[in-house]
Amino acid sequence: MQTKNTASSTLNEVLLGQEVEETGAQSEALGNEEGLDLAQKLFLEKIREYNNLQRLTGGPAEADPGYRRSWSEETVKLQKLYGGGDLSSFPQFTFTEPNMDQDSK
Repeated sequence: MQTKNTASSTLNEVLLGQEVEETGAQSEALGNEEGLDLAQKLFLEKIREYNNLQRLTGGPAEADPGYRRSWSEETVKLQKLYGGGDLSSFPQFTFTEPNMDQDSK
C-alpha cells in the first residue's frame, strides 16, 4: 500500500505543476521511481517531456501558428468586449455602503 501512496503523491506533484529542479533533488522529491510500474514511469516521462516542450515554446506545446493566431484574435475580441485590461487577473470590485437612513422621505 505504501508504494501506491508514493506513486499517487508523485503523480499529484507532477500534475499540480510543483516541479523540482532537474538536479538530484528531483529524484529525492519524486521518491523512488523503482517502485512505479511501467505505465506510471511512461506517464511521468511524457508529462516531463510536455512541460519541457511547453517551456521551450513559451505557450501550449505543439501549437501551430493558426492556433496562436486564433487565440490572439479571440483575446482581442474579449478585451474589446470587456473594456480592455488584463484578462488573466481577477477584476477588482469596489462596493459602496448603501445609505440606510430612515429619514429619506
